[in-house]
Amino acid sequence: MTTKIFGLCISLLLFLPTVAQAAQLRINLLNDFTIFDKTFSISVVAQDDVQSFNAAEVTLLFDPNKLELIESSSQFSIFDLWVKEPELKSAGTIHLIGGTTKDGFIGTGEIARFKFKSLQGGYTPIQFGQASVISHNTPNKNILKKSFQEMN
Repeated sequence: MTTKIFGLCISLLLFLPTVAQAAQLRINLLNDFTIFDKTFSISVVAQDDVQSFNAAEVTLLFDPNKLELIESSSQFSIFDLWVKEPELKSAGTIHLIGGTTKDGFIGTGEIARFKFKSLQGGYTPIQFGQASVISHNTPNKNILKKSFQEMN
């Protein structure tokens, strides 16, 4: 009887959900959203409070008829190594690949900042295209759970 209960407990433990894919990416608006012909800044932030990560690849998408990227910066980034610096890849697409040479990062940290100029009035989203956050403990494992905007 005890063996059966022990076996059942081990079986249940094997099928319990793990805290594997827990990382998040978000876009934070750093100043008030502005009107036509004004500038505003955003930051791309990564967060994982459970497991460490050491790299990320991010693509941001926006309407180039409504917004113009005028500056990108990694000055305050948690990453100190760049395979691809944050930059405009094509009209309406920003791409970056970065990482850290340290022992991974746990918590919330800024990846990059971007400054835009509004070319037209009205709302236009800046959103994630492809994105990944790579685990420090398991190389090449994408631990990104979700990505979202906080630009309301």
